[in-house]
Amino acid sequence: MKNNITKILFPSFIVIAFIGFSFTAFASTTPSVYVTPTGITKNVAEVFSASINVNPASGKVYAVEGTIDFKNLSCDSVLVVDGMMAQTTPTCAKPYFLIGIPNGTDKDTAFLNIKVKGVDVGVANVNIINVDIIGEGKSIGTNSTNGIYTIVNNGTTSGSYTYGSKNLTGS
Repeated sequence: MKNNITKILFPSFIVIAFIGFSFTAFASTTPSVYVTPTGITKNVAEVFSASINVNPASGKVYAVEGTIDFKNLSCDSVLVVDGMMAQTTPTCAKPYFLIGIPNGTDKDTAFLNIKVKGVDVGVANVNIINVDIIGEGKSIGTNSTNGIYTIVNNGTTSGSYTYGSKNLTGS
């Protein structure tokens, strides 16, 4: 009896394991552009650095295109990472970029370094819009994740302040 149960259960476990592995292989993430770090707190007018990176997921990325959009942040500089090839070099005034990655990359790779500072108390963002992630001769993704920051005034969010066209009161 015990031998029959083993003969039935063992092949069942093999099938379940294979199905689980297959779903894991198909569940890989899609390529994306993302900003690091994110979720940090900085004072108004305090300069800080962030990187714009590409995650190729399970493929290989040869170029990345998009535009940097700053919300409640002032851009101090945009620099292309050493080793990258700027087809269109972004600046603070014209933040559109088209960056080539020589020989492609199959791992997380930083391609831009930026320096920004908070304009006013509140939430601030580095958004990457109109993204196109290019693999071998074709687009392989358009996903992006923004950098989100909290801007405070000397360590406090107390007082009244304006964000966009809204008047807010901090506590």
